[in-house]
Amino acid sequence: CNSSGLNVFSVLLSRYDHQLCKKRSIPEECRTEVDLMRDVKHIMISFFLLLIGSVFMLKVQVNDIISHQYLAQAVVEVFVNYTKTNSTLTGDNGAVLIKVPYKLGLSLTIVSYKDGYMLTPLPWKTGRMPIYSSVTLSLFPQSQANIWLFEDTVLITGKLSDAKSQPSVQFQKSLIKLPTDHHITNVTAYLTVPEQFLKVDKKLCTQLISNVAL
Repeated sequence: CNSSGLNVFSVLLSRYDHQLCKKRSIPEECRTEVDLMRDVKHIMISFFLLLIGSVFMLKVQVNDIISHQYLAQAVVEVFVNYTKTNSTLTGDNGAVLIKVPYKLGLSLTIVSYKDGYMLTPLPWKTGRMPIYSSVTLSLFPQSQANIWLFEDTVLITGKLSDAKSQPSVQFQKSLIKLPTDHHITNVTAYLTVPEQFLKVDKKLCTQLISNVAL
């Protein structure tokens, strides 16, 4: 498998994904075209499998990192050599079995995400070609936060009882798109901070992850 073949596949797949995104909001009579494009993607993936030359079975288990409960309908994606080769959803047991194209020496990353949870990547590496592999991804749930909208800025603070360790994010209101033709009635903000941030005895510089939903 040479790099030029992978690059060609990556470009074709990117063009397909771009076209499919444009077709998602389409009338009933145009759905056959989307089905055709989906078939084209399957053919392209098959072509990629031929380039790689080998596949193995990968089981991905997705759990809530706090409750340890299975997460159903979580998105699981596999990237080989920085090209997305697989995208699927977990079942009721939080697991999914994927046939992954792979060749030794190529990078491989497993990514999982779900509404209300932080995206979690898992770089995967092996020195030998496996027949089967099983990995577990634990997703960190997002935390709902307090939000204040001002004329020029937005302030988001974590819902913590200890004010000394309360995380916050402030930014210009122009960075988010707000409706201008009617009054705002519901805005939800999430501010997720690693647990180590709350420990006073450790000086850690952590990156705050926030999300604003209208």
